Amino acid sequence: MIKLGNKVFWMYVVGTIPVLFIGILLWLENSVVQLDENYCAVDNSYNHISVIVDKSDKWGDSNISSIRRLLSDIYTDVETGDRFTISSITGFERQTTVVNKLFDKCNPGSKKDCNGLIENCTYVQRDYEQLFSSKLEEIIEELKQPGTSSYSPLIETLSESVYGTKSSNLTIHFISDFLENGKVLHFYEEIPLSEKISEYYPLDHHGSVNFHGYIVDRYRHEAPLRKVIIDRWGEYLHSQNVQYNFTHFIYSD
Repeated sequence: MIKLGNKVFWMYVVGTIPVLFIGILLWLENSVVQLDENYCAVDNSYNHISVIVDKSDKWGDSNISSIRRLLSDIYTDVETGDRFTISSITGFERQTTVVNKLFDKCNPGSKKDCNGLIENCTYVQRDYEQLFSSKLEEIIEELKQPGTSSYSPLIETLSESVYGTKSSNLTIHFISDFLENGKVLHFYEEIPLSEKISEYYPLDHHGSVNFHGYIVDRYRHEAPLRKVIIDRWGEYLHSQNVQYNFTHFIYSD
């Protein structure tokens, strides 16, 4: 009876091992998130952090230092799997205007996030450093280049950023004087009511949008004008159900 019991036991063990093995394989397969060419989840389950830098006017060296610190703080807060985008609005000698996308990738995760069962952690750290963490200095160098554009499509760029994201959770960091001078709206001539801004640029989005505005206070603009500009932006964002705040960030000519 003892021998029969042992035989039954081992038959049970041998029969169970393939089931456990298949279960482990299925678990591993489901644990692997499918990624696109930007290392972002194809199901768009990531949070999207977007930085827009208004370079339609020149900055001083001290301004660049402040922007470097801000970008570094935002950069380090991007969690594994989240998408990080940096765009600049710039031009040349007020003759052209372009919106350059300087960076657009999801954080692939570093060695500390690595699952050694299904990943090679050495390769994970390599990808993190080459594709993500080392790019900040390259971006800063690009932003240091002087640029003055023919116009400042600020609200247009914001609208396109909101419309273009596939994430249901978008956070925008916008560095600018917020003096819109685009194809449709010209704050230099007239600061329109928020209803008119919303009519031209509704922020249609299927999820939540959080907006952080970093104000570049330019001395050539009177303080009352700067206040009206920010108030109007706030009214517009509020009307579009966007959570927002503004911070006086740097002072410039």
